[in-house]
Amino acid sequence: MVQVTSNLRSTKAITDYVQLSDEQSTISARLKAISRELAELQPVVLEQIGEGRAVKIGSQVRTVKPGTVEKISRTCDDQTAVDYCKDHGLRYQERSAEYVAPATFSAHVKSGSMSPELYEIEITTIVVVI
Repeated sequence: MVQVTSNLRSTKAITDYVQLSDEQSTISARLKAISRELAELQPVVLEQIGEGRAVKIGSQVRTVKPGTVEKISRTCDDQTAVDYCKDHGLRYQERSAEYVAPATFSAHVKSGSMSPELYEIEITTIVVVI
């Protein structure tokens, strides 16, 4: 019979790596849970704060007020966006095929350079804590 033994000793680097990896997994799971809780509380808080209000949390006075987030969605295909940019002297990208990158498209929309039929803007009200 052959007896096989294994070396289960770790090095500092291996131990640190495994511990940090475990900690990262724990933090990631907690962050997901916090995000869910915030999403559930947001409508209630928005209703309670009106146009905004100061609140004392612990020993600090914080301001809680509504804010907005914009999400720009393109409603046209790449070629339509490229053609529009060419016709109006707007910047666009060239790679294997010409296209307008999302950040470039959003910049054109925000500057008022894009035609409204090429995009839609979704505005979401959020809670801003200062």
